[in-house]
Amino acid sequence: MNRGFDFKMQPCNTLYVNKLNEKVKISELKECLFEIFSEHGNVIDIVADSSYKRKKRGQAFVVFEEIKQATIALKSLNKATFLGSELNIAFAHSKSDVIAKKDGTYKPRPRTNKDGEEVSQEKKKSKKSTKKKSRR
Repeated sequence: MNRGFDFKMQPCNTLYVNKLNEKVKISELKECLFEIFSEHGNVIDIVADSSYKRKKRGQAFVVFEEIKQATIALKSLNKATFLGSELNIAFAHSKSDVIAKKDGTYKPRPRTNKDGEEVSQEKKKSKKSTKKKSRR
């Protein structure tokens, strides 16, 4: 039985999980995700955020130590009921920062503002100095 597994996607250590119950607190969600995913391997990180951007709610990334463990978890848990919602799981499109740091390929990503525009560190520093001057 296929259960929605995408065999065309390149397997990796990181699983993207969505359709999570948005009413559950992030700390509780992470604990519960760790509990069910760690049955299938060594979970080294879980990234879930209740950001100001509503788009991020109901989503998480689960990072395993080995690709084989992530594959087993995906096959076992995809479409399973979890906290009242049916899980939708796929391999992540990009490598997790934790894995990239571990294998030496980590490159910091540019920061963006609420509108999705890139914000450089220089702009941030200049804004802070302007605020300090205006307060005097």
